[in-house]
Amino acid sequence: MHFMKIATWNVAYGVSPSKNTRILEQMALVDADIWVLTETHDDLRPPTAGEWHSVSSSSRPREARAVREGSRWVTIWSRLPIVDTLVPSHDPVRTSAGVIVTPLGNLLVFGTVLPWYQDVGRSVAEEFTSQSEDWKSMLRWHECISACVAGDFNVNLGGPHYYGRGDDKDAVRSVLADQDLVALTAFELTGPVQHVEFGLIDHIAVSQALSEQAQPAQVWQRENKEGEAMSDHCGVAVEFRSDNE
Repeated sequence: MHFMKIATWNVAYGVSPSKNTRILEQMALVDADIWVLTETHDDLRPPTAGEWHSVSSSSRPREARAVREGSRWVTIWSRLPIVDTLVPSHDPVRTSAGVIVTPLGNLLVFGTVLPWYQDVGRSVAEEFTSQSEDWKSMLRWHECISACVAGDFNVNLGGPHYYGRGDDKDAVRSVLADQDLVALTAFELTGPVQHVEFGLIDHIAVSQALSEQAQPAQVWQRENKEGEAMSDHCGVAVEFRSDNE
């Protein structure tokens, strides 16, 4: 049996020592092999055992008071080898990418933060379409069996309205479908797991073939079991298993 686990979580700047302690406790419980952290900081790294490797987006501009030196929109952490660190051509500040050697084959991991309601001058459709050109090019030039696009999409996919404009949700679904990617975090898959009536906005989408090896998503809420805040986003992880040699 071969397996790996991918997780993504917006950790809300990763600057509060008390929240970071709770975030690290949750990350240890999840025990993922690959983390796509968004709104993060260089000091926040997975606490679980093993040698960790990372690839980050460029330093985040300090456009808000909570943004301090070392902040990143996206950092990909992996305890599996990263054999290629890639620099996206469209938006190296809000996206990052790398090729990771996994038990299921080489995997292109592309992390992103898409525009939100008040993100003036940015369009989800335009940004995600341009980003898709980046990961298509990366797949052509690197020996990857599958792709994973993960991070803060700032839209829920399916279920009752939670966050994001309707046309932005349609655009995300359209781009994923055009690239033969399956959102394993759509509401129809994660709603029953959460037992709540809202969809995630942090997502994990993978190539169709890899999606067939996915187990049910693991979702955790914004507060820990003691009701203490960890982030303003839920997190999600998906494990993949294969019996093939």
